[in-house]
Amino acid sequence: MTCTSCEMLISEELQEVKGISDIAISHKTGQGSLVYNPSLVTDNMIRDAVTKAGYEAVLQDMPKSNSNGLNKNTLLFKDSAKETPIKVTFQTKIEAKGKITQDAQNNFIFDGEFENNSSTKITLPKGIEARSKE
Repeated sequence: MTCTSCEMLISEELQEVKGISDIAISHKTGQGSLVYNPSLVTDNMIRDAVTKAGYEAVLQDMPKSNSNGLNKNTLLFKDSAKETPIKVTFQTKIEAKGKITQDAQNNFIFDGEFENNSSTKITLPKGIEARSKE
């Protein structure tokens, strides 16, 4: 984990699991914590959500039940694809076609059209499949 985007990816996947709350992820320490309902969430469900974000999770502490029956656990993260980064390229092209004139009050007026084209190219490492989040 190298940045806040990594934190967000992991948090978003964990938020998708019903029964997980109070998620705190730190790219600086490589650790996170969460609270979960053990009747809805298993350790494997937590690991699977983190794996889906591109990382491995190791449950560091034994689950500790608090007064409302929820468990709190600490997670350690390992980047599972550190040697194969994803490359993302963004490109925006804005083109104006027309003419600029001045009115009687010396205000500039553009008479024409704007064309705005954006594209994103994502290059995945070999062996990693693209999948959409449904």
